[in-house]
Amino acid sequence: MNCSYCNADFDAEAAKHACSACLISTGCKSVKCPRCGYDSPEEPQLFARLKAWWGRGAEAAAEALPRECTLSQLRPGESALITALRPGSRKDLQKLLALGVLPGSTVTLERNFPSFVFRVGFSQYATDRMLSDAVVVRRSVVAVPAPAAGEPAPLQPAAL
Repeated sequence: MNCSYCNADFDAEAAKHACSACLISTGCKSVKCPRCGYDSPEEPQLFARLKAWWGRGAEAAAEALPRECTLSQLRPGESALITALRPGSRKDLQKLLALGVLPGSTVTLERNFPSFVFRVGFSQYATDRMLSDAVVVRRSVVAVPAPAAGEPAPLQPAAL
């Protein structure tokens, strides 16, 4: 499930645990986000089936993503290495440097709406789209686990 307020991904069991303190927990059709506590209606089974059906191609779509992009093009929860800063003005460059956004640092996008919230080291920052577009990053390469004995090796994606 996905929270419509904070964009956090969580499973139904975590939502039930977050709802356990509620007085009307029996017969309730709402789901509570364990991260922010936002109540939202329960997802219909038809939507869950459609998401599962469409989600089958998500792995192939992730492989097709460009390795180098801007910070605003990352998905929430995705980490990348900062490769360059391309601000529109000297003032924007000064802002980024004051925040500690430097080439060679690892950045993780926490949220992309209403503003871009990202983490560099142990610090968390919120910026607008223009400043996030000034940070050029390189996505991490996902490690493919080795197959168990007797299993065929998985197909490897083409080098980007």
